Amino acid sequence: MKFLLVEPEFDGHYMILYVRFILRVLNQHGHEVIFLTTKEATKHVSFDIIKKECPDIKIFKIKRIKPKSYSTLNLIKYQYELFKKIKYTFEKISKENKIDHVFLNSFDHFDKIISLFGSPFKHIKFSGILVNPKFYMNEFGLGSIGRFANLSKFLFKKLLKNKQLNTIFTNDPLFIKYLKSKKFNNYGKVNFLIEPREFKYNFTKKYSLNKLKLPKKGIYILVYGAIKESKGIKTILEVLDNPLLNQDIKFIFAGKLDNKTKTFFKNSQLSKKFLFQKKLFIFNKFQNDIEESLLFDSSDLIWIGYNKDFPFLSGVFFQAAVKNKPVIASNHGIIGNNNKKYKLGYSVDVNNKLEIVKKINNLCLLKIRKKFLINSIKLSKIAHPKYFMRQIYKNLI
Repeated sequence: MKFLLVEPEFDGHYMILYVRFILRVLNQHGHEVIFLTTKEATKHVSFDIIKKECPDIKIFKIKRIKPKSYSTLNLIKYQYELFKKIKYTFEKISKENKIDHVFLNSFDHFDKIISLFGSPFKHIKFSGILVNPKFYMNEFGLGSIGRFANLSKFLFKKLLKNKQLNTIFTNDPLFIKYLKSKKFNNYGKVNFLIEPREFKYNFTKKYSLNKLKLPKKGIYILVYGAIKESKGIKTILEVLDNPLLNQDIKFIFAGKLDNKTKTFFKNSQLSKKFLFQKKLFIFNKFQNDIEESLLFDSSDLIWIGYNKDFPFLSGVFFQAAVKNKPVIASNHGIIGNNNKKYKLGYSVDVNNKLEIVKKINNLCLLKIRKKFLINSIKLSKIAHPKYFMRQIYKNLI
């Protein structure tokens, strides 16, 4: 079979996570893959990982489009512009290639527009991964997300009726539960897909700290991924400033900082104070495979304490499991639900600084950290990429 794999973005879960494993499983079974992406994505450092995975892949490129904002109406406008480009390029590709199946790696960029205008791929079957469905969250007590939940719900129901739609994969277990409870027509087209995680390297803590040029002494808490305000940055600094906190605690922020966060760190007196005291370390860049392993292996705990306005999943939760690191996780949303289920560490109210201090102090004790080890080992086995690849392949062929 010949697949067209579509991915217009390059950050977050998009390029470095799902694409590499989809390419891997299709290549393992001898299928040909054509990759449709953006010019900007091919210039991003994350694309090097894709080239290593599949050096000879045939690539078609379009110019990247960015939404003006992330409101429902602006996302529909963005999706429409992307839809037109993808449709035009698909027709061009189809003249020279007989495509059997189209895979939309980021279905979040296409779901609403395909509901309105149908598939840009004519009669060809298509599937994809929907990372952050939002319209159901208010009904499920996860918080009010967006003003147009009913419109999004209507469009999703319409999408499920599309005859060319083969499978929608989602990493949101509560969304699957919601669809079943509401008895959506064709909800069987939506399948749960656990987050795949792998590390190519394993290092000792001593070696990792040395390579990262970090102080040898300390209990390190890692905040990993795209660094945004939603990751509880203000809370972290206030916790660090609490005299009751174990004085060996140090925080590492590793990932690309958005502009708002850069400004916050630049202007924050607490940030300046802890950078000077070497209790706070910032690695403001995309981390490659080696750097990622060094960061996790240098750390004792992983912070997943998102603000209340972030009810979504965190892939870092699963990375923590693979590296057998306990977490300090927010007690709300999908993160809270996942930690209730898998028990990788303590769940906390991100607004309760004293509770966070107490939980971190408890986790400073090795015997407490070891209590969560068996749980992380169990989840690390489930989150192995082979299960992700098996689920993808089973539903596409």
